Amino acid sequence: CAVAFDQAFSFYYEANFRELRRRGYEIRFFSPLKGETVEEAELIYLGGGYPELHVRELNSQTAMLDWIREHALSGGRMIAECGGMMLLTDGINIEDEFHRMAGVFDAECRMTDRRQALGYVKVTDNRYLNGLIGHEFHYSMLENIREKYFLTLEKVTSKARSQDAFLKNRTLAGYVHFHFASKPSVLDFILG
Repeated sequence: CAVAFDQAFSFYYEANFRELRRRGYEIRFFSPLKGETVEEAELIYLGGGYPELHVRELNSQTAMLDWIREHALSGGRMIAECGGMMLLTDGINIEDEFHRMAGVFDAECRMTDRRQALGYVKVTDNRYLNGLIGHEFHYSMLENIREKYFLTLEKVTSKARSQDAFLKNRTLAGYVHFHFASKPSVLDFILG
């Protein structure tokens, strides 16, 4: 399992690594900022972080972006959360500048000056992932979305509902940081 880990991507639940290791995956860290790739990876895991602070460096790593895009579009397994999902969009808008990313999903992110979401959520209305718990925390929002949302999320506190996440082939990407132990079958769904 190739796990993005550097100054742009560093938000992970240690329990998720334990769940992956329990299933026989060896965790191998790589740095998107340095343009690193793990060609033989069965699964790519792109966690949260601050890609918006490193958009120029990420945009310049064309071989890494191509590797990620080809992995997803060829049916490779991938999980992307928050910052990782941002990397998989067409690009990130910061004020009046557009910074191209991997382009797996036909949508864009826009950075805002206020928090867009914070708190625990659970997946509802999804026959595969109902009950999966996760956490949201982000200052960006999606726009120019030409993809269908895959998940309905419900806030644990207020029960307010929202749409999140895209699914393409075997790539699941959304703002929510999943907690695999809350529903280990999420990995059966992605890795199946």
